[in-house]
Amino acid sequence: EEKGEAFLRSIPPGYRFKPRDDEIINFYLRPKIFGLPLPPNRIKEVFLYNYDPQTLTAMSNNALSNGVGNEYYFFTPRDRKYANGSRPARNAGNGYWKATGADKLICRKGKKIGLKKSLVFYQGKPPKGVKTNWLMHEYVLTDAPIRKRLGNEDMRLDDWVLCRVYKNLREKRLKHETLQEGHQEEAQAEADSSAIVAYDGAQMVQQEGHQVESEAEADTSEILPCNGTQMVENGIAFAALYEPINTSSQMLEHGIAFAPLYEPIN
Repeated sequence: EEKGEAFLRSIPPGYRFKPRDDEIINFYLRPKIFGLPLPPNRIKEVFLYNYDPQTLTAMSNNALSNGVGNEYYFFTPRDRKYANGSRPARNAGNGYWKATGADKLICRKGKKIGLKKSLVFYQGKPPKGVKTNWLMHEYVLTDAPIRKRLGNEDMRLDDWVLCRVYKNLREKRLKHETLQEGHQEEAQAEADSSAIVAYDGAQMVQQEGHQVESEAEADTSEILPCNGTQMVENGIAFAALYEPINTSSQMLEHGIAFAPLYEPIN
């Protein structure tokens, strides 16, 4: 372990422990399970399911395997959830890990070597836990030897799996940006409401009257004389109400009758 640590300290700045899925299983998990020498690493042995991720990472600073401070790698055994079953127990500290999505098959050179399961940590008791931004990838060797139980009270499922625990910083960032946008919208709404001038009933009626008159003037100013009172614009024929229109699809709006061009207007 001292030689491995000295080797890691000798690596130039900028190098990171960032193995691919197949490398994690082939070069770290497989040798661990079969008792073979491991490459220099900072993957620590711990019973991960005794702790919630916040507590686990806070007391495991030396487990920072990639030098970034966001990912933690652990070798951990798993216990059974039920005495007569093969499902692993997922309770951990003040919450539990919940699987999400389907397991991903890991292959190397065309050969199946392991599985990767994605999990999310929830605080509280299932099924009413609160979702957090702690995530985990759990790597399992497909051809690992089956562990023999020492008795009915032996709840150990397997000796070693490899887990990568990390925080979803992107989700935290998005949440922060959403809160900021919400505050900006509230501030804008308050500014808009403070700019509204209070009018009494008479002023509001007078203002609405002027607005209707100005709209009517704008409408009439846009009407161009064309063939009597008819005008063609955007494929619509306009005619004053007092001129009868023989069509079944008449529409009345603001004192103007509308009819499509292809329908005759008398």
